[in-house]
Amino acid sequence: MSPLWSERLQVGVWPHGITIRDAGAAPADAASQAYWQNPTDQEEGSWRTSIATLQHWVSNSAPQRGRLDIVVSDYFVRPVVLAWSPDLTKDEEWLALARARIDVTWGSTEPWEVRIDRLSFKSNCLACGIPQELWTKLLELQRPGLKVNSIQPNFTSAFNSLASAIGRGAALIVVSERNSATIGAVEGGSWRHVRTLPAAGDASEEIERLVERERLLLGLPPDVAVVYRRDTDVPNQSDLAAV
Repeated sequence: MSPLWSERLQVGVWPHGITIRDAGAAPADAASQAYWQNPTDQEEGSWRTSIATLQHWVSNSAPQRGRLDIVVSDYFVRPVVLAWSPDLTKDEEWLALARARIDVTWGSTEPWEVRIDRLSFKSNCLACGIPQELWTKLLELQRPGLKVNSIQPNFTSAFNSLASAIGRGAALIVVSERNSATIGAVEGGSWRHVRTLPAAGDASEEIERLVERERLLLGLPPDVAVVYRRDTDVPNQSDLAAV
């Protein structure tokens, strides 16, 4: 039976398919979420395949009216941390620096839609690049009555829900998906580090090993706070639906 959607939905775009969840319901409420898997004969891990699945959902199953909060898998996102600089005084200057850093770090074969997140004024910021073509395709999902309310990387979306559990001291934030883990570090209300690593989302020992490696690389103490958000990209297996 299809869930009875509210007017605000969280839509997840993953390498293997899409998830739809009632944004007002608890994550554990299986009746408020559903999963559409990509066709198995399509290119695995391509955002274009996941967009095709999402377009099918919008055309055939989406409510007539509503707002979509879209979460994009970190598999498709390219993050960098930018150190605070008093020489940059305008948002346009920070965006230009972010685009240049993303191009240098991840390559400039395709244009990026860049979003910047800063935890406090005059602090390091997190810049995330989403392929411009993917961003455009997501905005094209809009139709009369159905609005794209927001588009965020999974890590940023998860961090927003975890922020209250993170103090001013050093902390590692771990957001796992089915085949990857994104590990970020904050300290003193400022971003310090973030990167996405291949990992099985349900393999706790592997995740712990990656967290320990990042801790050592960053020179953080053994008792540093670690905040987890696990298995965010697939609902309960009993609630799967396929197109």
